[in-house]
Amino acid sequence: MKRFSFVFILAGALLCFSQASSARYWQQDVAYQIHVSLETEHHTLTGKERFFYRNNSPDTLRFVWFHTYPNAYKDNTTIFAREMAQQGKSRFYFSSPEERGYMNWKSVTVNGKPARSAYKKGDITERKVELPEPLPPGGTATFEIAFFVKLPFIFSRLGHIGRHYEITQWYPKIVVYDQKGWHPDGYHATGEFYGEFGSFDVWITVPKDLVVAATGDLVEPESEIAFRDSLVREGRKIEKMGKKERKNYLKHRAQRLKKRKTTETKTLHFRAEKVHDFAWFADARFLIKKGSYKNTDIYIYVLPKHERAWKDAVRYVHDTLHYYGQWYGAYPYKQMSVVDGDLSAGGGMEYPNITVISSVNIPFTRTLEMVIMHETGHQWFYGMLGSNEMDEAWMDEGINTFSEIRYLETKYGREGNLIDWPKSVSFLPRIGDRWTAYASYFNYAYHNMDEPILQPAYKFRESYASMVYHKTAWMLFELKRLVGDKIFNTIMKAYFHDWQYKHPHTEDFVAEVNKIMGQDYSSYFDEWLKTTRKFDYSIRKVTQERTRNGTRITVQIERRAQGVVPVDVRLRTKDGKSFTKRCPGQKRFETVSFVTKAKADFITLDPTNDLLEVNHWNDRKPAKIKTDFLANIPNFYHKQFFYGPSVWYNGQKDGVRLGLWGRYGFPLANNPTIQAGFSVGLSSGRINKTLLLKQDLPFFDRRSEVDFLFNDVSGYRQRNVTLKVKTGPYLSRPPFHLFALELALNRVYDLDYVNAWDWSLGQNAMLTANYSYNIKTVRWKNRFALSAQKGFKTDFSDFSYTRFSAEADQTFRWTKRFDTHWRFFAGAGRGTFPNQRRFFLAGDVDPDRRDFLALERKGDLAPLEHYNIYGQGNVRGYLAPFMGEGKASPSGKWIAAMNVDIPVPATFLRLFYDVGNVWESREAVDWKSLRSDAGITVDLGVVKFDFPIWVSHPGDGKNLKFRWLFRVSLGGVGL
Repeated sequence: MKRFSFVFILAGALLCFSQASSARYWQQDVAYQIHVSLETEHHTLTGKERFFYRNNSPDTLRFVWFHTYPNAYKDNTTIFAREMAQQGKSRFYFSSPEERGYMNWKSVTVNGKPARSAYKKGDITERKVELPEPLPPGGTATFEIAFFVKLPFIFSRLGHIGRHYEITQWYPKIVVYDQKGWHPDGYHATGEFYGEFGSFDVWITVPKDLVVAATGDLVEPESEIAFRDSLVREGRKIEKMGKKERKNYLKHRAQRLKKRKTTETKTLHFRAEKVHDFAWFADARFLIKKGSYKNTDIYIYVLPKHERAWKDAVRYVHDTLHYYGQWYGAYPYKQMSVVDGDLSAGGGMEYPNITVISSVNIPFTRTLEMVIMHETGHQWFYGMLGSNEMDEAWMDEGINTFSEIRYLETKYGREGNLIDWPKSVSFLPRIGDRWTAYASYFNYAYHNMDEPILQPAYKFRESYASMVYHKTAWMLFELKRLVGDKIFNTIMKAYFHDWQYKHPHTEDFVAEVNKIMGQDYSSYFDEWLKTTRKFDYSIRKVTQERTRNGTRITVQIERRAQGVVPVDVRLRTKDGKSFTKRCPGQKRFETVSFVTKAKADFITLDPTNDLLEVNHWNDRKPAKIKTDFLANIPNFYHKQFFYGPSVWYNGQKDGVRLGLWGRYGFPLANNPTIQAGFSVGLSSGRINKTLLLKQDLPFFDRRSEVDFLFNDVSGYRQRNVTLKVKTGPYLSRPPFHLFALELALNRVYDLDYVNAWDWSLGQNAMLTANYSYNIKTVRWKNRFALSAQKGFKTDFSDFSYTRFSAEADQTFRWTKRFDTHWRFFAGAGRGTFPNQRRFFLAGDVDPDRRDFLALERKGDLAPLEHYNIYGQGNVRGYLAPFMGEGKASPSGKWIAAMNVDIPVPATFLRLFYDVGNVWESREAVDWKSLRSDAGITVDLGVVKFDFPIWVSHPGDGKNLKFRWLFRVSLGGVGL
């Protein structure tokens, strides 16, 4: 067993620490010897660990902590299980005991003496071991732990799917003790790990037919090394085959592997040094691709179904080792492996010398290359620089995402580097990695839902990836812009050199920058990491005046947000020349002047698009509008105008309808958005017009907007003003509250486009207030809604009425595959209603035309006919066809209804039962007159088909009726 010690580094000498100058850097020495056996029938590990520990700290230790991470999968009370449930993820919650896992310790001794141990209160993924004797500074201890692991189904990182094994975070692992103390942080749903550097000798016993990939080097037996080499040769042979030959070969290979399945075992010995974790993977089906970079062997363990898609995987790893080696420091280990896995915690996960990838190869994209190189890049920022991934995740994920973007831009350029369209369709939109990082950040920052980067990973509400990965990447690009490429490279190489195989913290990275720059950059990093200050500069005013030396052009720049950063100003003159100056950007108003021979053509802030501004659209004078036909990706630097033709068919009156539409604004925000369009019915000659204006409002986290609608389509004129507000702790998931207040003046002037018995001619002025509360847990999915509407009788309005409604829509999941759904709806009103504002027993007639999926408004596919808009009574058996030829669907001013449905196990069918009725007044309410129906729903996800089979009160006296209707669900409770 080889052990190694670390050089003590004086904090004052290298400016690395905030302690007094007499303090020294230290970290503990560890060395593992582990013997483990995999049993594949019950999917268990039986192991014995001998663990050497040297206390290099200045403290006497009386106890130590161990991670017992497999216990995260034991039951629904663990931190991991609770956090997954809080996120609304139910896969683990409804898993069976056979699918779950745990770790048991059979015994633990320290220096040969039994030791007491206990789990951390409230967290069985951390175990405290009381030392029989105190461990003084410089002292050593030997731990021996016998342990047992029941492997879970793969819910996150550790586990199996059949005989495919991903063995990570699997052994009793010593917790890091550093200058900040112990870190028994637990296994969380979000966040990664922190480990002590040391050495590993691991002996793995598995069935002979399994192929094993692991951290470190395969030392013995020679027979296993020869077996691996044979798989490499087989991989090269398959690569040369044609498509048909490859398919046949892999088919016969799969049959041979089934026959080779055995319980006979083999023991493999792996050794790794200067690493802080050990992971291994096993699967009998693995094919191996091999390459090399300098003194490092590259191994790709790929499943046969992905063999072709992974044909360039060796090159991806090779290029990563090359670029990271140039930028930061050489890869020192003898091997680097990539495993084709089934990880459920994301697209990939890194471990020393090895990474597991679950990302698929999406055609015409470089996403597979991006994921493989990103996880390989973690060998630097996580692997060799062992930062605390839980408390300071930016130091691995953020720096590595910056490096990922840098890699793709170096190889493929900045624009569109994630897309690889064939030349024949090269005109299609192209997405770049830096664009995706900006879009991710913008989505939260624009809505004021961003969070500080520097906090434990598990404390993020929702924006973990956007802040830790993407905002950090932009922070480093900004630092690179400020100090210059050469000095930035010097900083990163020095940081890597000084902290290789150590545990750097945020203050250590900042100190490295300070040392190289000779000035204090603490405020720069504090602003980016500890606050949510945003950056936004705009061109406020431009003046031009003639001088003796030419034209003086003065640009006044306004800082419109709290964040401070230098901003470049570029002037383009009428004669085609460009001039650039840098503005400090510290004051609210600053000016930059140019003296040129020609007048200004346009002026741009941040001309290279390097600033993480939340609003780039005010960076140019005159503003530029980008025009796109039909669609394109959102442009953060120019407002966009989309346009295109519209073609529709209305068989009732217009025939073919042709037109044009246009949309100005930004697809991810309404600041503002203007949509307009017109069309002409070729048969009727009628012109349809629409104009919609949307503007986001600054309050309620910007999740509020005001809409103005001017619509004249298919005999229906709308003039609406609507205020919408959404509140809740998350940007994209429940719980949340929705409020809407709408003032409308609508007029139906032509009934040829709708079923006349469901609509009324005339003008309707009304005020509507709506409220809904949506919540989702692993068991409950609920929606509660209230609505109040007042119609006003005036000189320009024909109706006077008041109506109220309440809805409760709930789904309860009893098991993984069985749920019960029920819905209650009640409404009451008085006055003179237009028909379309009455309560309908069968469903919603959509009087405000908000359902853009309604194909027609008249005939078989009109709402309440064969097309069901989920809402109101939703007693589906009482569509108009059930009532007899030409009869209206039941409607009234009072309504009460209930809908219930349950799944048919192991099918995509659901059984439903509806009951309810409508009445003209409170006095007419008769609970004995309730109507009901029953039937079957074919649930295909987005599209559902309902088949009412039985009705209690048929129009023709026949209770059994086989009818059909369809509905479209794009999400929401009960749909």
